[in-house]
Amino acid sequence: MNEENYHYTPKPKHLRHNRLLRILGSSFDPFWMSIERPAEARVWTSEGESVDTDASGGQTGSRGDPPAPPAIPNYTTNEGFNFRASPELTEGAARYQRKLEKEAEDLDLSELPADVASTLRDWLVRSATCGMRYQWVKLAPVFWPRWLRHTDCEKSGGSRSCSFPSGMACRQAQTTQIKILAWHCWSSEEGGGDGLRGMAGIDRGTVVVGTGVAGRKCLWRQVPYPVVTACKCSCK
Repeated sequence: MNEENYHYTPKPKHLRHNRLLRILGSSFDPFWMSIERPAEARVWTSEGESVDTDASGGQTGSRGDPPAPPAIPNYTTNEGFNFRASPELTEGAARYQRKLEKEAEDLDLSELPADVASTLRDWLVRSATCGMRYQWVKLAPVFWPRWLRHTDCEKSGGSRSCSFPSGMACRQAQTTQIKILAWHCWSSEEGGGDGLRGMAGIDRGTVVVGTGVAGRKCLWRQVPYPVVTACKCSCK
């Protein structure tokens, strides 16, 4: 997904949303991707300046916008994260929650009163439950849709640990791949024939090949893009 690997950018005629939606087909997932900039992607500074995050984590500023309410953090924690909107996140969170509850049930707390043991188990599960955060990022022009939701594990504040005794931290436990489009160019000599032979993610019925610079041909092709779908409390 490195931008340096793509030397030719699509022209405006190659960026018609209806055509790109047909090429992406059922792989378009509005939870993970957006054609336009999501409202959540804007962050306001104390000077009233709006900034957008790009794929590298940097920010691009634009002045002249009206003042806004206090800045909302780039990342939104699981308190505002609707896991049910994504089957992948729902499944991942449920799997690791069940595992934590089973591990807590297997602890030998027979020497404690039943109510104390139950409270302790609940506390251990809550402490070891890892939330997620996300950030909308804008990709380079050679990818579409331009806006993608990047998920990551919620970081513990200060010296707080998710384990008892302390020492463990929330880390990525599960990823999945979504599909987006990448603008792929090749010369007529590459791959033989029409240059499409052996390319994954190519639907000859919907892809319109454009002519690039220096006799190259270009098209949009589906490529995998990894996203984090579950986190767990673990060692490094």
